[in-house]
Amino acid sequence: MAPSVDQWSIWQLILIAVISLLVIRWIYRTLWQIKHFPPGPWGLPILGYLPWIDVKAHVSFDKLKEKYGSIYSIKLGAKTVVILADWASVKATLVDQNQIFSGRPPSRTFDVATQRSTVSFSDGEVWKNQRRLTVKCLRNVGMGRKTMEDMVIDSVHDIMEFLKSQDNKVICMNSVFFKPLLNNVWKLTASHEVAGSKDDDQFEDAVNKIICSIRNNNPVNFFSWLRFAPPNGFGYWEFIRDNKRLWGYLKKEIDKHIQNWKAGNEQDFIDEYISAIKKHESQPNAKPEGHLTYKRLNATLWDLFVAGVDTTNATTLWGMLYLIVFPEVQKKVQEELDREIGRERLPSLDDMPRLPYLDAFIMETHRYASISRLSLAHCPTKTTKVLGYTIPKGTPCFQCIYGVHRDPKIWKDPFAFRPERFIDENNEAKWPQYLMPYSIGPRACIGEQVAQMELQLIFGCLLHTFNFSAPPGKPTPTLEPEIALVQRPRPYSLLIQIRKD
Repeated sequence: MAPSVDQWSIWQLILIAVISLLVIRWIYRTLWQIKHFPPGPWGLPILGYLPWIDVKAHVSFDKLKEKYGSIYSIKLGAKTVVILADWASVKATLVDQNQIFSGRPPSRTFDVATQRSTVSFSDGEVWKNQRRLTVKCLRNVGMGRKTMEDMVIDSVHDIMEFLKSQDNKVICMNSVFFKPLLNNVWKLTASHEVAGSKDDDQFEDAVNKIICSIRNNNPVNFFSWLRFAPPNGFGYWEFIRDNKRLWGYLKKEIDKHIQNWKAGNEQDFIDEYISAIKKHESQPNAKPEGHLTYKRLNATLWDLFVAGVDTTNATTLWGMLYLIVFPEVQKKVQEELDREIGRERLPSLDDMPRLPYLDAFIMETHRYASISRLSLAHCPTKTTKVLGYTIPKGTPCFQCIYGVHRDPKIWKDPFAFRPERFIDENNEAKWPQYLMPYSIGPRACIGEQVAQMELQLIFGCLLHTFNFSAPPGKPTPTLEPEIALVQRPRPYSLLIQIRKD
């Protein structure tokens, strides 16, 4: 029997009521945003402002800062995000409200890759517990101690031996540092190096592919359904395959450690983490799915390899490039090394207080390269106010690190490469708070101390031993980066010459 007129009227009234409520809700939210939320450009339905975002997203965000100020909002697909475009807005969040802005919003690519269990990509209590345990385990196996310096020096010697074999030759620098840095993480986490087996080569390949494929602005992060788009879901499925390979390899290493583990005989990070799991499991009423699980150990290793190797490798490649583009800087570092260390031995960490220009060169490399042009997204754990605007709980907030590092309000000649800017009147290198290559606040990189040690020893020893210059008759390499989450220089070559005593 067909519906009566009265029944049709009821359904029409319900439909009208629902549409009216949705319209009222939209109007209310729009008016609320205009009054309380950071301003920003209007975008298109569904797409938001994405069509106007350059492949170099940080450049687009820097231009929007000129119009909307230091804090503004944009819609990226279905997500409304806040951009913190200068030091004032970054300080107001990551420094002044660092605990509130310690949240990490969901991200399709990273959440699938890490199962939201790593230090970098977890949130809430999981993140707090993971970070606390990871720092403890790293310290127990030598982070910040002499044993760590010895480990790094071994890898530096490997690099130097290779470069000595290339004396007076032009070589591509793209892969010079990757394996030694990867080996440092292996020695720290598993007490051994990459042996060169087929499995080791596949592991290195998987790490490299994951590093190269990760992008902060991958459209799958804004439209999860695009992972089904032909031909390969914007690289999503290849990324997932490489990620499974990496997880599988790390699980094999964990299983080996479980078989050989002995209480009180911990040799490396994996052993220390297993001890923490065993201790947790032995406690009465221990929850099997608590924060201490082998899955989270696997995820933490993912973090240490993918994030730890890539950032230091990229920074080292940029530093070497700057040495040949700005040869006067190379000469000043070498003059300082010769004056303070002499030619008879290599520099050590104990020498670093006497090498302020070397330290300043590394700081300027961090600033000028800004390898992470945008931070990973933070979000407030509760609704809060920032510079007069209301930021609702869970709103993704991106810090424009590039914008801070090139801000003429805090840096004189921000587009010049000038290490002297970090040296004070007492001839000491000073690290300003607004230099933030490792981010700042509770979410700052836990490997900062190890990374700085690696950079100091690599650049100190290499510049003590070698001269680096652009290949004769070739144009100066470009300073334009490859676009990725961590931006590396495009492949370049340089001429290596052993310095004469």
